[in-house]
Amino acid sequence: MKLAERFVSRAMAPTIKALFEAVRWSPNRAALPAHVNDCAVDHSDSVRRILIGKSRYLYDNSPIIHGLVERLVTYIVGNGLTPSPASADSNFNETASASWAGWCKYCDASSRASFATLQRAIVRAMIVDGEIFVNLVRSANNRPRVQLIEAHRVKRIDTDALGRPTGYVLAGKDDQHDGPTLAAEFVVHFFRPERAGQTRGIPLLASAINTAQDVHEILAFEKAAVKEQSTRRGVVTTKTGDAPVPVIGRSQRSQSTTTGKPDTFYREQLGGETLVLQNGETYEEHVSQRPSASWQGFVDFLSNTVCFPTGLPPSVFLQMKVGGADTRRDLAAAQRVVSCWQQDIEAGLQLIFEYVVESDARTQLPTDWRSVSWQYPRAITVDAGRQSQSDREDVRTGAMTLSEYCGQYGTSERDHIAQLIREELALDPDATEAEARRRIRFRLYGALPPQPNQQQAAA
Repeated sequence: MKLAERFVSRAMAPTIKALFEAVRWSPNRAALPAHVNDCAVDHSDSVRRILIGKSRYLYDNSPIIHGLVERLVTYIVGNGLTPSPASADSNFNETASASWAGWCKYCDASSRASFATLQRAIVRAMIVDGEIFVNLVRSANNRPRVQLIEAHRVKRIDTDALGRPTGYVLAGKDDQHDGPTLAAEFVVHFFRPERAGQTRGIPLLASAINTAQDVHEILAFEKAAVKEQSTRRGVVTTKTGDAPVPVIGRSQRSQSTTTGKPDTFYREQLGGETLVLQNGETYEEHVSQRPSASWQGFVDFLSNTVCFPTGLPPSVFLQMKVGGADTRRDLAAAQRVVSCWQQDIEAGLQLIFEYVVESDARTQLPTDWRSVSWQYPRAITVDAGRQSQSDREDVRTGAMTLSEYCGQYGTSERDHIAQLIREELALDPDATEAEARRRIRFRLYGALPPQPNQQQAAA
Protein backbone atom coordinates (compact mmCIF):
# COMPACT_ATOMS: atom_id res chain seq x y z
CA MET A 1 0.00 0.00 0.00
CA LYS A 2 1.25 3.41 -0.92
CA LEU A 3 2.01 6.05 1.73
CA ALA A 4 -0.80 8.36 0.57
CA GLU A 5 -3.35 5.54 0.79
CA ARG A 6 -2.28 4.84 4.37
CA PHE A 7 -2.91 8.45 5.42
CA VAL A 8 -6.35 8.38 3.78
CA SER A 9 -7.31 5.13 5.52
CA ARG A 10 -6.23 6.46 8.91
CA ALA A 11 -8.20 9.68 8.41
CA MET A 12 -11.34 7.73 7.50
CA ALA A 13 -11.01 5.34 10.46
CA PRO A 14 -13.41 5.97 13.36
CA THR A 15 -11.94 7.90 16.31
CA ILE A 16 -11.79 5.91 19.53
CA LYS A 17 -13.62 7.89 22.24
CA ALA A 18 -13.40 7.56 26.00
CA LEU A 19 -15.80 5.21 27.70
CA PHE A 20 -16.57 7.76 30.46
CA GLU A 21 -19.37 10.13 29.58
CA ALA A 22 -17.99 12.61 32.13
CA VAL A 23 -14.95 13.36 29.94
CA ARG A 24 -17.06 14.28 26.92
CA TRP A 25 -18.23 17.81 26.34
CA SER A 26 -21.98 18.33 26.28
CA PRO A 27 -23.96 21.51 25.58
CA ASN A 28 -26.44 20.40 28.25
CA ARG A 29 -23.96 20.82 31.11
CA ALA A 30 -21.82 23.66 32.37
CA ALA A 31 -18.07 23.25 32.38
CA LEU A 32 -16.77 22.42 35.84
CA PRO A 33 -13.49 23.98 37.03
CA ALA A 34 -11.90 20.54 37.20
CA HIS A 35 -8.24 21.28 37.85
CA VAL A 36 -5.87 18.59 39.07
CA ASN A 37 -3.46 19.96 41.69
CA ASP A 38 -1.64 18.87 44.78
CA CYS A 39 -3.41 19.08 48.11
CA ALA A 40 -1.26 22.04 49.14
CA VAL A 41 -2.67 24.04 46.21
CA ASP A 42 -6.30 23.02 46.66
CA HIS A 43 -6.11 23.63 50.43
CA SER A 44 -4.15 26.87 50.34
CA ASP A 45 -4.13 29.27 53.29
CA SER A 46 -6.54 31.69 51.60
CA VAL A 47 -8.98 28.88 50.76
CA ARG A 48 -8.90 27.52 54.30
CA ARG A 49 -9.44 30.93 55.90
CA ILE A 50 -12.49 31.59 53.73
CA LEU A 51 -13.96 28.17 54.51
CA ILE A 52 -13.28 28.56 58.24
CA GLY A 53 -14.85 32.02 58.30
CA LYS A 54 -18.03 30.89 56.57
CA SER A 55 -18.24 27.73 58.66
CA ARG A 56 -17.93 29.70 61.90
CA TYR A 57 -20.57 32.19 60.77
CA LEU A 58 -23.07 29.44 59.98
CA TYR A 59 -22.33 27.72 63.30
CA ASP A 60 -22.99 30.96 65.18
CA ASN A 61 -26.10 32.05 63.26
CA SER A 62 -27.76 29.02 61.66
CA PRO A 63 -29.72 26.91 64.15
CA ILE A 64 -29.59 23.94 61.77
CA ILE A 65 -25.78 23.99 61.52
CA HIS A 66 -25.35 24.71 65.23
CA GLY A 67 -27.64 21.85 66.21
CA LEU A 68 -26.01 19.49 63.71
CA VAL A 69 -22.53 20.20 65.07
CA GLU A 70 -23.57 19.86 68.70
CA ARG A 71 -25.42 16.62 68.03
CA LEU A 72 -22.35 15.18 66.33
CA VAL A 73 -20.11 16.30 69.22
CA THR A 74 -22.43 14.62 71.70
CA TYR A 75 -22.39 11.36 69.77
CA ILE A 76 -18.60 11.31 69.38
CA VAL A 77 -17.44 12.48 72.81
CA GLY A 78 -20.43 12.45 75.13
CA ASN A 79 -19.07 12.53 78.66
CA GLY A 80 -15.53 11.99 77.38
CA LEU A 81 -13.23 9.20 76.26
CA THR A 82 -11.66 7.50 79.29
CA PRO A 83 -8.27 5.73 79.29
CA SER A 84 -7.72 2.53 81.21
CA PRO A 85 -4.01 1.62 81.70
CA ALA A 86 -3.39 -1.95 80.58
CA SER A 87 0.24 -2.62 81.43
CA ALA A 88 1.44 -5.80 83.11
CA ASP A 89 2.15 -3.87 86.34
CA SER A 90 -1.12 -3.60 88.28
CA ASN A 91 0.35 -1.15 90.79
CA PHE A 92 1.40 1.19 87.99
CA ASN A 93 -2.07 0.92 86.45
CA GLU A 94 -3.71 2.05 89.68
CA THR A 95 -1.22 4.88 90.15
CA ALA A 96 -1.57 6.06 86.55
CA SER A 97 -5.37 5.98 86.76
CA ALA A 98 -5.38 8.02 89.96
CA SER A 99 -2.88 10.50 88.53
CA TRP A 100 -4.89 10.89 85.33
CA ALA A 101 -8.19 11.35 87.18
CA GLY A 102 -6.70 14.13 89.29
CA TRP A 103 -5.13 15.80 86.28
CA CYS A 104 -8.36 15.82 84.25
CA LYS A 105 -10.01 18.20 86.72
CA TYR A 106 -7.50 21.02 86.10
CA CYS A 107 -5.87 20.07 82.80
CA ASP A 108 -6.36 23.39 81.01
CA ALA A 109 -3.49 25.89 81.09
CA SER A 110 -5.92 28.43 82.52
CA SER A 111 -7.36 25.83 84.96
CA ARG A 112 -10.88 26.68 83.85
CA ALA A 113 -11.95 23.55 81.99
CA SER A 114 -11.88 19.82 82.62
CA PHE A 115 -10.53 17.36 80.10
CA ALA A 116 -14.05 16.23 79.12
CA THR A 117 -14.87 19.84 78.25
CA LEU A 118 -11.67 20.15 76.24
CA GLN A 119 -12.49 16.96 74.36
CA ARG A 120 -15.79 18.46 73.24
CA ALA A 121 -14.02 21.66 72.24
CA ILE A 122 -11.49 19.65 70.22
CA VAL A 123 -14.13 17.71 68.30
CA ARG A 124 -16.20 20.86 67.77
CA ALA A 125 -13.18 22.62 66.26
CA MET A 126 -12.43 19.60 64.05
CA ILE A 127 -15.95 19.85 62.63
CA VAL A 128 -16.25 23.63 62.28
CA ASP A 129 -12.62 24.60 61.51
CA GLY A 130 -11.31 21.28 60.30
CA GLU A 131 -8.46 21.14 62.80
CA ILE A 132 -7.14 22.29 66.17
CA PHE A 133 -3.77 22.19 67.89
CA VAL A 134 -3.01 21.18 71.48
CA ASN A 135 0.17 22.61 72.97
CA LEU A 136 1.68 20.55 75.79
CA VAL A 137 2.87 23.06 78.39
CA ARG A 138 3.58 23.26 82.11
CA SER A 139 2.08 25.42 84.80
CA ALA A 140 3.91 27.71 87.19
CA ASN A 141 4.42 24.83 89.63
CA ASN A 142 5.75 22.59 86.83
CA ARG A 143 2.56 20.58 86.45
CA PRO A 144 1.61 19.22 82.98
CA ARG A 145 -1.07 21.28 81.27
CA VAL A 146 -2.57 21.58 77.77
CA GLN A 147 -3.34 24.71 75.77
CA LEU A 148 -5.75 24.74 72.81
CA ILE A 149 -4.69 26.74 69.75
CA GLU A 150 -7.26 27.48 67.05
CA ALA A 151 -6.55 26.85 63.38
CA HIS A 152 -6.21 30.50 62.31
CA ARG A 153 -3.47 31.07 64.90
CA VAL A 154 -1.09 28.57 63.25
CA LYS A 155 0.39 30.27 60.22
CA ARG A 156 2.62 27.53 58.91
CA ILE A 157 3.77 23.97 59.62
CA ASP A 158 7.45 23.31 58.92
CA THR A 159 8.23 19.78 57.79
CA ASP A 160 11.29 17.73 56.91
CA ALA A 161 12.04 15.95 53.65
CA LEU A 162 9.62 13.13 54.54
CA GLY A 163 6.79 15.49 55.43
CA ARG A 164 7.03 15.04 59.18
CA PRO A 165 6.30 18.21 61.17
CA THR A 166 9.33 19.84 62.78
CA GLY A 167 7.74 23.05 64.05
CA TYR A 168 4.45 24.94 64.19
CA VAL A 169 4.85 28.63 63.38
CA LEU A 170 2.25 30.86 65.00
CA ALA A 171 0.97 34.03 63.37
CA GLY A 172 2.34 37.35 64.54
CA LYS A 173 0.31 40.25 65.80
CA ASP A 174 -0.14 41.71 62.31
CA ASP A 175 -0.53 38.31 60.58
CA GLN A 176 2.28 39.33 58.24
CA HIS A 177 5.29 38.31 60.29
CA ASP A 178 5.95 35.00 61.93
CA GLY A 179 5.30 34.56 65.60
CA PRO A 180 6.89 32.07 67.97
CA THR A 181 7.59 28.54 66.74
CA LEU A 182 6.38 25.59 68.78
CA ALA A 183 8.41 22.39 68.80
CA ALA A 184 6.60 19.55 67.04
CA GLU A 185 7.18 17.12 69.91
CA PHE A 186 5.02 19.28 72.21
CA VAL A 187 2.12 19.85 69.78
CA VAL A 188 -0.73 17.46 69.05
CA HIS A 189 -2.49 18.18 65.76
CA PHE A 190 -6.10 17.02 65.62
CA PHE A 191 -7.47 16.74 62.07
CA ARG A 192 -8.79 14.12 59.68
CA PRO A 193 -6.65 13.79 56.52
CA GLU A 194 -8.61 12.87 53.42
CA ARG A 195 -5.90 13.13 50.76
CA ALA A 196 -2.30 12.08 50.41
CA GLY A 197 0.10 14.80 51.48
CA GLN A 198 -2.57 16.73 53.39
CA THR A 199 -1.07 18.65 56.31
CA ARG A 200 -3.97 20.93 57.28
CA GLY A 201 -7.62 20.20 57.86
CA ILE A 202 -10.66 21.81 56.27
CA PRO A 203 -14.17 22.19 57.73
CA LEU A 204 -16.29 19.07 57.62
CA LEU A 205 -19.20 20.97 56.07
CA ALA A 206 -17.10 22.59 53.33
CA SER A 207 -19.14 20.97 50.57
CA ALA A 208 -22.41 22.06 52.22
CA ILE A 209 -21.55 25.68 53.02
CA ASN A 210 -23.38 27.13 50.01
CA THR A 211 -26.43 24.95 50.61
CA ALA A 212 -26.45 25.82 54.31
CA GLN A 213 -26.24 29.51 53.44
CA ASP A 214 -29.14 29.11 51.00
CA VAL A 215 -31.28 27.44 53.66
CA HIS A 216 -30.38 30.18 56.15
CA GLU A 217 -31.32 32.95 53.71
CA ILE A 218 -34.49 31.24 52.48
CA LEU A 219 -35.68 30.82 56.06
CA ALA A 220 -35.01 34.51 56.74
CA PHE A 221 -36.90 35.62 53.62
CA GLU A 222 -39.83 33.33 54.33
CA LYS A 223 -40.05 34.44 57.96
CA ALA A 224 -40.16 38.07 56.81
CA ALA A 225 -42.90 37.23 54.31
CA VAL A 226 -44.92 35.36 56.95
CA LYS A 227 -44.64 38.33 59.31
CA GLU A 228 -45.81 40.69 56.58
CA GLN A 229 -48.74 38.40 55.73
CA SER A 230 -49.67 38.08 59.40
CA THR A 231 -50.17 41.85 59.74
CA ARG A 232 -53.05 41.78 57.21
CA ARG A 233 -56.52 41.10 58.58
CA GLY A 234 -58.60 41.65 55.48
CA VAL A 235 -59.41 43.87 52.51
CA VAL A 236 -62.31 46.35 52.46
CA THR A 237 -63.68 47.36 49.05
CA THR A 238 -65.48 50.70 49.08
CA LYS A 239 -68.14 51.86 46.65
CA THR A 240 -66.10 54.79 45.40
CA GLY A 241 -62.71 53.22 45.81
CA ASP A 242 -61.63 55.92 48.25
CA ALA A 243 -60.49 55.23 51.79
CA PRO A 244 -62.56 56.87 54.56
CA VAL A 245 -61.19 60.03 56.13
CA PRO A 246 -59.83 59.24 59.61
CA VAL A 247 -61.78 60.83 62.47
CA ILE A 248 -59.57 62.17 65.24
CA GLY A 249 -62.11 63.56 67.65
CA ARG A 250 -65.86 63.78 68.15
CA SER A 251 -65.73 67.57 67.62
CA GLN A 252 -64.56 67.05 64.02
CA ARG A 253 -67.57 64.94 63.02
CA SER A 254 -70.06 66.66 60.78
CA GLN A 255 -73.79 66.71 61.46
CA SER A 256 -74.39 64.26 58.62
CA THR A 257 -72.30 61.55 60.26
CA THR A 258 -74.35 61.59 63.46
CA THR A 259 -77.51 60.28 61.80
CA GLY A 260 -78.47 56.69 62.56
CA LYS A 261 -76.85 54.56 65.23
CA PRO A 262 -73.32 55.34 66.46
CA ASP A 263 -70.41 53.24 65.20
CA THR A 264 -70.00 51.60 68.62
CA PHE A 265 -73.60 50.33 68.85
CA TYR A 266 -73.10 46.91 67.24
CA ARG A 267 -69.81 46.35 69.01
CA GLU A 268 -71.44 47.03 72.36
CA GLN A 269 -74.47 44.86 71.57
CA LEU A 270 -72.77 41.91 69.82
CA GLY A 271 -69.33 42.07 71.38
CA GLY A 272 -65.98 41.23 69.82
CA GLU A 273 -64.49 43.02 66.87
CA THR A 274 -67.78 43.49 65.00
CA LEU A 275 -67.33 45.38 61.74
CA VAL A 276 -70.07 47.67 60.42
CA LEU A 277 -69.81 48.47 56.71
CA GLN A 278 -71.59 51.18 54.82
CA ASN A 279 -73.84 50.53 51.86
CA GLY A 280 -71.83 49.31 48.88
CA GLU A 281 -68.77 48.23 50.89
CA THR A 282 -67.52 44.63 51.08
CA TYR A 283 -65.01 42.96 53.38
CA GLU A 284 -62.86 39.98 52.45
CA GLU A 285 -60.75 38.26 55.08
CA HIS A 286 -57.12 37.77 54.11
CA VAL A 287 -55.89 34.15 54.37
CA SER A 288 -52.11 33.67 54.26
CA GLN A 289 -50.81 30.86 52.03
CA ARG A 290 -47.26 30.96 53.34
CA PRO A 291 -45.32 28.84 53.82
CA SER A 292 -46.68 26.60 51.10
CA ALA A 293 -46.44 22.82 51.01
CA SER A 294 -43.98 22.91 48.10
CA TRP A 295 -41.76 25.35 49.99
CA GLN A 296 -41.73 23.06 53.02
CA GLY A 297 -40.70 20.06 50.93
CA PHE A 298 -37.94 22.03 49.22
CA VAL A 299 -36.48 23.26 52.52
CA ASP A 300 -36.62 19.73 53.94
CA PHE A 301 -34.65 18.48 50.94
CA LEU A 302 -32.02 21.19 51.37
CA SER A 303 -31.78 20.47 55.10
CA ASN A 304 -31.20 16.78 54.38
CA THR A 305 -28.49 17.73 51.89
CA VAL A 306 -26.65 19.73 54.55
CA CYS A 307 -26.45 16.59 56.73
CA PHE A 308 -24.85 14.41 54.06
CA PRO A 309 -21.20 15.58 54.50
CA THR A 310 -21.22 14.32 58.09
CA GLY A 311 -21.76 10.76 56.89
CA LEU A 312 -24.68 10.31 59.27
CA PRO A 313 -28.25 9.73 58.02
CA PRO A 314 -30.43 12.89 58.15
CA SER A 315 -32.93 11.11 60.41
CA VAL A 316 -30.31 11.13 63.17
CA PHE A 317 -30.32 14.95 63.21
CA LEU A 318 -33.74 15.99 61.94
CA GLN A 319 -37.18 15.08 63.23
CA MET A 320 -38.23 12.67 60.51
CA LYS A 321 -41.00 10.08 60.63
CA VAL A 322 -39.38 6.73 59.92
CA GLY A 323 -40.27 3.22 61.00
CA GLY A 324 -38.65 1.22 63.74
CA ALA A 325 -36.55 -0.88 61.37
CA ASP A 326 -35.38 2.22 59.49
CA THR A 327 -34.50 3.94 62.75
CA ARG A 328 -32.34 1.01 63.88
CA ARG A 329 -30.67 0.89 60.47
CA ASP A 330 -29.87 4.61 60.54
CA LEU A 331 -28.55 4.47 64.09
CA ALA A 332 -26.36 1.48 63.24
CA ALA A 333 -24.93 3.42 60.28
CA ALA A 334 -24.41 6.47 62.50
CA GLN A 335 -22.55 4.38 65.06
CA ARG A 336 -20.11 3.22 62.36
CA VAL A 337 -19.31 6.84 61.49
CA VAL A 338 -19.01 7.84 65.15
CA SER A 339 -16.60 4.93 65.81
CA CYS A 340 -14.28 6.20 63.07
CA TRP A 341 -14.25 9.65 64.65
CA GLN A 342 -13.51 8.18 68.06
CA GLN A 343 -10.59 6.16 66.72
CA ASP A 344 -9.17 9.25 65.01
CA ILE A 345 -9.17 11.41 68.13
CA GLU A 346 -7.96 8.51 70.28
CA ALA A 347 -4.51 8.74 68.66
CA GLY A 348 -4.12 12.36 69.77
CA LEU A 349 -5.53 11.71 73.23
CA GLN A 350 -3.01 8.89 73.63
CA LEU A 351 -0.15 11.37 73.17
CA ILE A 352 -1.65 13.62 75.83
CA PHE A 353 -2.04 10.68 78.21
CA GLU A 354 1.60 9.67 77.75
CA TYR A 355 2.75 13.25 78.38
CA VAL A 356 0.80 13.48 81.64
CA VAL A 357 1.70 10.03 82.99
CA GLU A 358 5.38 10.41 82.14
CA SER A 359 5.50 13.84 83.79
CA ASP A 360 3.81 12.62 86.98
CA ALA A 361 5.79 9.38 87.27
CA ARG A 362 7.45 9.00 90.65
CA THR A 363 9.14 5.68 89.92
CA GLN A 364 10.59 3.96 86.92
CA LEU A 365 7.97 3.28 84.26
CA PRO A 366 7.35 -0.30 83.13
CA THR A 367 8.32 -1.22 79.61
CA ASP A 368 4.70 -1.43 78.46
CA TRP A 369 3.47 1.68 80.25
CA ARG A 370 2.05 3.07 76.99
CA SER A 371 -0.47 0.21 76.78
CA VAL A 372 -3.88 1.84 77.26
CA SER A 373 -7.42 0.72 76.53
CA TRP A 374 -9.64 3.70 75.68
CA GLN A 375 -13.27 3.44 76.67
CA TYR A 376 -15.86 5.17 74.50
CA PRO A 377 -19.30 6.51 75.46
CA ARG A 378 -22.33 4.30 75.05
CA ALA A 379 -23.30 3.39 71.52
CA ILE A 380 -26.21 5.19 69.88
CA THR A 381 -29.34 3.12 70.38
CA VAL A 382 -33.09 3.51 70.29
CA ASP A 383 -33.64 0.70 72.82
CA ALA A 384 -31.86 1.97 75.93
CA GLY A 385 -33.50 -0.53 78.26
CA ARG A 386 -32.85 -3.51 76.01
CA GLN A 387 -29.26 -2.37 75.41
CA SER A 388 -28.61 -1.97 79.14
CA GLN A 389 -29.94 -5.45 79.81
CA SER A 390 -27.77 -6.83 77.02
CA ASP A 391 -24.69 -5.07 78.45
CA ARG A 392 -25.28 -6.51 81.91
CA GLU A 393 -25.67 -9.97 80.42
CA ASP A 394 -22.44 -9.53 78.44
CA VAL A 395 -20.61 -8.55 81.64
CA ARG A 396 -21.99 -11.59 83.44
CA THR A 397 -20.93 -13.99 80.69
CA GLY A 398 -17.57 -12.31 80.07
CA ALA A 399 -18.39 -11.09 76.54
CA MET A 400 -17.87 -7.53 77.83
CA THR A 401 -15.32 -6.59 80.45
CA LEU A 402 -16.26 -4.51 83.44
CA SER A 403 -13.78 -1.90 82.23
CA GLU A 404 -15.65 -1.56 78.95
CA TYR A 405 -18.98 -1.35 80.73
CA CYS A 406 -17.86 1.36 83.16
CA GLY A 407 -16.06 3.28 80.41
CA GLN A 408 -19.39 3.92 78.70
CA TYR A 409 -20.37 6.06 81.68
CA GLY A 410 -17.06 7.89 82.00
CA THR A 411 -15.66 6.01 85.00
CA SER A 412 -13.18 3.22 85.63
CA GLU A 413 -13.88 -0.27 86.92
CA ARG A 414 -11.56 0.33 89.91
CA ASP A 415 -13.56 3.35 91.06
CA HIS A 416 -16.78 1.45 90.44
CA ILE A 417 -15.73 -1.55 92.54
CA ALA A 418 -14.27 0.66 95.29
CA GLN A 419 -17.55 2.56 95.56
CA LEU A 420 -19.53 -0.68 95.73
CA ILE A 421 -17.27 -1.93 98.53
CA ARG A 422 -17.74 1.29 100.51
CA GLU A 423 -21.51 1.07 100.13
CA GLU A 424 -21.52 -2.61 101.13
CA LEU A 425 -19.46 -1.92 104.27
CA ALA A 426 -21.68 1.04 105.14
CA LEU A 427 -24.77 -1.19 105.01
CA ASP A 428 -23.09 -3.98 106.99
CA PRO A 429 -20.30 -2.62 109.25
CA ASP A 430 -19.60 -6.12 110.65
CA ALA A 431 -18.70 -7.49 107.22
CA THR A 432 -15.10 -7.68 106.10
CA GLU A 433 -13.76 -6.32 102.86
CA ALA A 434 -13.32 -9.86 101.53
CA GLU A 435 -16.97 -10.64 102.27
CA ALA A 436 -18.03 -7.40 100.58
CA ARG A 437 -16.06 -8.37 97.49
CA ARG A 438 -17.75 -11.79 97.43
CA ARG A 439 -21.18 -10.19 97.56
CA ILE A 440 -20.29 -7.79 94.77
CA ARG A 441 -18.99 -10.66 92.68
CA PHE A 442 -22.27 -12.48 93.17
CA ARG A 443 -24.25 -9.39 92.07
CA LEU A 444 -22.08 -8.92 88.99
CA TYR A 445 -21.57 -12.47 87.81
CA GLY A 446 -24.26 -14.44 89.62
CA ALA A 447 -21.88 -16.97 91.21
CA LEU A 448 -19.87 -17.05 94.40
CA PRO A 449 -16.42 -18.61 94.74
CA PRO A 450 -16.33 -21.42 97.33
CA GLN A 451 -15.38 -20.62 100.90
CA PRO A 452 -11.91 -21.75 102.10
CA ASN A 453 -13.45 -24.49 104.31
CA GLN A 454 -15.50 -25.71 101.34
CA GLN A 455 -12.34 -25.97 99.26
CA GLN A 456 -10.65 -28.02 101.98
CA ALA A 457 -13.69 -30.28 102.29
CA ALA A 458 -13.73 -30.86 98.55
CA ALA A 459 -10.02 -31.74 98.67
